[in-house]
Amino acid sequence: MRYLLFTAFLLVVAPVAVWAQGMMMGPEMGMMGGGMMGGMGMGGSPMDIDPVWSPNGRWIAFNRTVGGQAGGGSAQLGIVPSNKGTQDKPSLINNLRPLVWTSDSSAVICGLSGGQTGQNPYAGFWLVNRRKGNSGITLVVLGTNPQYARYAPDGKKIMLVDQTGKDQHEILVGVGKSTPTVFYSTRGGEKLLGAGWNDTSDGLWVLVEVPGGKALQPGDPIPKEALRKTGMGGMMMGGGMMGGGMMGPEMGMMGGGMMGPGGMMGGGMMGAGAQSKTVLVTMSLDRSSRKVIGEDIVAADWCPTRPLIAMRRRIVKKAPQQPGMMGPGGMGPGGMMGPEMGMMGGGMMGGMGATTTEEYMAVRRPDDDPKDEKRFGYATIPMEGLRWAPDGKMLLGSNAKERRVFAVQPPVGPIYEVAQNFDDTIKAPTSQSAAWSPDGKKIVYPGVTSVTENNENYVIRGLVIRDLQSADPIQLTANKARAMGMMGGGMMGPGMMGPGGMMR
Repeated sequence: MRYLLFTAFLLVVAPVAVWAQGMMMGPEMGMMGGGMMGGMGMGGSPMDIDPVWSPNGRWIAFNRTVGGQAGGGSAQLGIVPSNKGTQDKPSLINNLRPLVWTSDSSAVICGLSGGQTGQNPYAGFWLVNRRKGNSGITLVVLGTNPQYARYAPDGKKIMLVDQTGKDQHEILVGVGKSTPTVFYSTRGGEKLLGAGWNDTSDGLWVLVEVPGGKALQPGDPIPKEALRKTGMGGMMMGGGMMGGGMMGPEMGMMGGGMMGPGGMMGGGMMGAGAQSKTVLVTMSLDRSSRKVIGEDIVAADWCPTRPLIAMRRRIVKKAPQQPGMMGPGGMGPGGMMGPEMGMMGGGMMGGMGATTTEEYMAVRRPDDDPKDEKRFGYATIPMEGLRWAPDGKMLLGSNAKERRVFAVQPPVGPIYEVAQNFDDTIKAPTSQSAAWSPDGKKIVYPGVTSVTENNENYVIRGLVIRDLQSADPIQLTANKARAMGMMGGGMMGPGMMGPGGMMR
């Protein structure tokens, strides 16, 4: 009987606890639970993402998709006026995802994805004339899986980013009406995290993750690890690889209790994934200069009007590691080990050493010492999708986990909370979470709200425009679906700070 009563108690309390977790918010953020969203839309309900505001301020292009990664799920290009109310049925063009408007606002450059196999013969970058629609689509350049595009501040040059394979990218650059050509390709295990123009339009910045903890440059000596003797069927010992056990690439740990050369665990045993480093590099268009200007950076954007970089930094510090203890035998549980290898049998592995991670937002000039960077924002809420306003005065950022959108004037300016109903369930690295208006006074983002009609709960997912000087949002597009389940994030309620209100 006691067991049955306890079970019944859990059935009642557990859902309440989950609901309470969704509505509890830090009081300093001005949030409240009373305005909590009723639920997610039904599976397969459309959502509008990747908003792109035209340079003349009159149009917003977006991608209407259904439950798939950007570039991997359905995509439909939509274009709507930015100064009208809700538009329920905008004209849509299948398979195209907007990337950037042309400088004269007459057309949108879109990506047509090659899908999972990358074998679509029509994959690439296409120019869609706003007035002609379906009948006005022409090829810019073929590609594999277009990711994003940006015009230089001078409006005369364009950068296109194409994913050519798993963690493989090409950056193409075009000048005027010339066909864009490959300017940079990731090589040797590099992973592209971001790219863009500098403020003078004569060079690019590229953020990459490189294996081995160092970005090798032409003329650098070969690392000792590259010449280390291999074993266990040709796999590298000490590089975090082993023959018998499974390992996590992030940890670089060997399975089966085996240890690397010298009997050390961690002191030379970390795999390539654990040793990787993020590096921010600048390159001139004429390829005459290439300079590393920062490390431990996971997101960045360069101000379009002055030499100033906003960055999200993540610094991992490791405590001293201890050597592994020798086992009594010469044979490890994962296979045969020679005693000259210093491998252990029944002994304990050496300590990995504790790590601490520091994450924060900062700005600095490209040529400044990293020690001179100025921090801003909240250390506990790292902003993603960093984007400077066209006038270079404010910075946009979002946090998908917290369902929030921010605007900040770094380094010491106020932080504005633009929204708490941010709808970013796709979380694709290539999707543009939100966009500035050309005058830097408004932000458009995908939002989700809940409504009740005839005792039925619905969610409305669509684009929302927020004016930083007004508390009233404009619902630009709307996809209505019957709600199901409780949502984890809270929507703006009566006690919440409106946009334009400063956060403490």
